[in-house]
Amino acid sequence: DGPFTFTTQKEYEELGDRIGEKVYEMMEEIGLERRYVETGKTRRFYFASPGFQEKERILVLIHGSGVVKAGQWARRLIINESLDRGTQLPYIKRGLANNWGIVVINYNEKCEGAKDRLQCHFSDEHGLAEWADAITDNVDAEIMVVAHSAGGDVASGAVRRMQLKGDFRVKVVTLTDSWFTESNSVFAVNFNTQKEQLNRNYSGTWQMYSGDDTHEGTSAACINALFAVLEAVDDMTTTKEFLEILECSEEIIFKEYDKKDDKKKEGKDGKNEEKKKEEKSGDKKKEKETKKEEKKEVKKEKEKDKDKKEEKKEKEKEKDKSKEKEAPPAAQP
Repeated sequence: DGPFTFTTQKEYEELGDRIGEKVYEMMEEIGLERRYVETGKTRRFYFASPGFQEKERILVLIHGSGVVKAGQWARRLIINESLDRGTQLPYIKRGLANNWGIVVINYNEKCEGAKDRLQCHFSDEHGLAEWADAITDNVDAEIMVVAHSAGGDVASGAVRRMQLKGDFRVKVVTLTDSWFTESNSVFAVNFNTQKEQLNRNYSGTWQMYSGDDTHEGTSAACINALFAVLEAVDDMTTTKEFLEILECSEEIIFKEYDKKDDKKKEGKDGKNEEKKKEEKSGDKKKEKETKKEEKKEVKKEKEKDKDKKEEKKEKEKEKDKSKEKEAPPAAQP
């Protein structure tokens, strides 16, 4: 209840582990399953929807580096804001609603059965192994990718390996504040933190504002614009058509951004009005108190005047008595 309060690093990490397990449970609750990849005496797992291999389109979600695991974009957002902002759940639900197969890469998870890191691969190799296990040669589907941050490395490596074998099933790679090195052969767009017009960088990846100025907030902010791209691109899309799709996507970004901006302004104006009312109310209260104090002062002054008058009367009485005493006695006849 209430906002998260940091205590110690150890407790923060324990909370992070519990969040990871909870997100795993939530993915399983909406139908995803753990799929295990075994290597010798060790094994690891990623998540996928049942029968994803039979779908016409498969959406692959790849998180960034660090402590986040399958189903997460940013732990900080999960803790401090919401599941919708910090997890991949909105993406998974939307993909399932489109009847797409879903694969959720889990390359930061530890290997089960490994005694030390030497018995476990590097993270990006984990991601590539999970991709290879899911996207086998006999999967006849269009592949779409959403990769955040360092997840772009896994996407680049996977696409490169496929294309070296003449495999061009990956149709579009969408990135959130990330990078991609294979843009010359695949449609690719990066939703970033720069509030600039649509442009193309040196690697060939299109660059577009996500609607959020923070690295970790990009994935949640651009979901509608990003899905507009995924849903429109197919096997027959031309370069010209892809640019038109991106322009429509950019319109969605800026419309939503303007709405958020208007809400912020309304909120600010509302707060200002509230503040003015409070100030006005405070001023009235102060005015009442001032008048009250003034009345008290007037009353005090009146009492002082009364006391002075009484004192003066007493003095005059004493003076008269004193004169009577000092007066010479009357002459006798």
